[in-house]
Amino acid sequence: MDFGRAINYFAILIGINTYPKQPLQGCIRDVQTIKGLLEDSLEYVNVKLLTSDLAQNPQLWPTHQNVVSAFQEVTSLARPGDLVYIHFSGHGTREPPNRLKAFSNPATGDLALVLLRDASEHEVRYLYGEELAYCLKTMVDKKLLVTIVLDCCFSGSAVRKDDSVRFLPYDSKIAAAYVPIPGKTLGEKATRSVHRDAAMLPSWLVNPNGYTIFAACGPRELAREIRDEQKQKRGVLSYFLSRYLRNLHHLGINQREVYSHLSVSMREYSRNSGRQQTPMLYGSRHLGFLGTREMTRRSAAVSILKVSDGVLQLQAGEAHGVSTEDKFELYSWKSVKDPKPVIAKVTKVGALVSDLEVLEGLPSIVGTGWGAKSLTCHALRKFPVCLAGISPSALDKWKGAMNERLALRLYNGDDLECTPAFYIEKNDDFSHTMRGEAQQQIGIIPPQGHDGDDEKTLNHTINILEHLAKYKLVAELTNRSLPDNGAFRESFNVYLANLTSKEVSVPGHIIEAKDGDIFELVVANKGSDTLHLHLYSMNSFWKIQNLIPGDYIGIPPKASSQGFRTSGTWSTKLKMSVPAEVLNSGRHSCEDILKIFLTIQATSFTMLELPALGKLPEPKKIRDPVEADSRESEDWMALDFRVLTSKD
Repeated sequence: MDFGRAINYFAILIGINTYPKQPLQGCIRDVQTIKGLLEDSLEYVNVKLLTSDLAQNPQLWPTHQNVVSAFQEVTSLARPGDLVYIHFSGHGTREPPNRLKAFSNPATGDLALVLLRDASEHEVRYLYGEELAYCLKTMVDKKLLVTIVLDCCFSGSAVRKDDSVRFLPYDSKIAAAYVPIPGKTLGEKATRSVHRDAAMLPSWLVNPNGYTIFAACGPRELAREIRDEQKQKRGVLSYFLSRYLRNLHHLGINQREVYSHLSVSMREYSRNSGRQQTPMLYGSRHLGFLGTREMTRRSAAVSILKVSDGVLQLQAGEAHGVSTEDKFELYSWKSVKDPKPVIAKVTKVGALVSDLEVLEGLPSIVGTGWGAKSLTCHALRKFPVCLAGISPSALDKWKGAMNERLALRLYNGDDLECTPAFYIEKNDDFSHTMRGEAQQQIGIIPPQGHDGDDEKTLNHTINILEHLAKYKLVAELTNRSLPDNGAFRESFNVYLANLTSKEVSVPGHIIEAKDGDIFELVVANKGSDTLHLHLYSMNSFWKIQNLIPGDYIGIPPKASSQGFRTSGTWSTKLKMSVPAEVLNSGRHSCEDILKIFLTIQATSFTMLELPALGKLPEPKKIRDPVEADSRESEDWMALDFRVLTSKD
């Protein structure tokens, strides 16, 4: 892919107000606003605007044929590396689960967009998820970078008489009259994603590195219309997205940052309106929002919500490793660099959110959508470091460097309540040998200066120690305050099945596997609320990786709606293997931890992710933001599967 040439921009904007049943008011306004933002921000963008405006050319009506043709036209015109933006504002619907379809989702049913049949008749026709997935796959196969925004919902619990809700009940007669065109759906021959998404077809997640999807709400929520400052109707997602983009100086911002701001802004809306609506993110989180593939991201870790009483609420808590007295630097999302930093500390830690008190700067200027960069993490201090072979003068340098960061601490031999988590020993060649709590060697750190006691070497070594300590912190995260027989513990069932050996394991056990074994992870929601699943892999390279293309998966409970049932169960298949790097080092086995977080609130654990130890970022690189929704329950649970994989 040649990123040296000029990149072309394409947009397909679809807005439908004039539905035969339950017409909407803000959809055309949504896409017209987005069109203006794109044209004002980009030197040139090829826009295909399809709206149900009666004065519109019939060739530009949002019919099934015209929408599919627009996808085909853009795919034909665009070249590898070009960027495509797709925005749909209108009604969505939900097709019952179908076991005969390769990618049907038993947990939620399958999505479909409600389009018009043609420009002359007041009838609708569905664009099924599998059809849209086929169109997306042809774009991704051509190496186009795609952003798609769906301002509609697919919830089966929609209020039928509420004209602000962008949902229509599924009509089997319409489905029977217009079936998907053979050969124009993903079908059995498509590559099935490893990760089955609970809110939309797994087929959407084909090659998630090539696209990002923003959806208006979770699987049991409603996508609504609201009135803006001019009392005009707009979709909630479209309104907050356009408001955010209008205040940016460019559109080359990271997708994850866009999602972060949407999440916290829509949480504020939910608090004020009493109508829960949480945006969803799928696919690649690190592509640019109509920018280049490699983005320069800001130093930010967590989002801020300013609640009604003026309290600044950090969207992270005990489950994320936050502690009282932790300090954060706050910044405004509107400016690239704030002239005077705002420093705040945590005064109260909740399960998923925490309260902040401003120490430096003006509290009044901080508002919803601000970012918070972690300055200190007191939780890391429970992993002390023992030094050996260090001269008294070098020891003072170590103490000074650690006190400056207020994170790690040096082990005091008189401390009988804990043992060292790490050992650092200086060698004759001025390098440092790093060992774990069982004295196992982790690695040797070469000197950065002439004697190994210089500031650069100390900072580099402490960076590595903080990485290792954070890994151990995440591995040990658990909710010790949750009752063993409480309602939340009884609301789910999680197990890991080895499909090769037919053995089934529950969390907390060490599982032995052979290289190439296939496992199925199953999560069943037995409660009455949507369960939010977060799945991470923690490997022997001290890497913490999100296994879900997006922040989380929403698993609605088992239910019957619109004449069909959903299973309330999500599953995914995982293949265990011994990496080549491990085999090349002379070892024949490795241990992986599957870390699972389950919550009632929609939150994010992205701030816990770590690169492999050999790929540490530069100091002060950004970490991704975290958000949570406004449900009262802060129940959470952390579960572990430790898998020991060996190769003969």
